[in-house]
Amino acid sequence: MSGLRRVTFVGGGVMAEAIIAGMAEGGMDVDIAVVEPVGTRREELRSRYSVEVSPACDGVIGGSEVLVLAIKPQQFAAAAVQ
Repeated sequence: MSGLRRVTFVGGGVMAEAIIAGMAEGGMDVDIAVVEPVGTRREELRSRYSVEVSPACDGVIGGSEVLVLAIKPQQFAAAAVQ
C-alpha cells in the first residue's frame, strides 16, 4: 500500500484493534483514525496505539484513502446515517 496516508476505522472493537495492531507491528507509516462511541474504549486505543479518536464520523473520514467498517451488521444502518 505504497503512498497510503490515512486509514479510518468506524468501530473500535476487537476486530479493528487486531488490524490496527498488525499495522503498527508491521511498521506501516500511516495515520490512523478511529470512530468509536464508547469513551473508555477511545482512550484505550489512543493511549495504546497513538491513533486519532472521535465519538462520531463528522470531520474524521474526509481525507482517508481507506475506510474500514469494523462494526457489527446490525450497527450498519446507524453508522451509515453519520
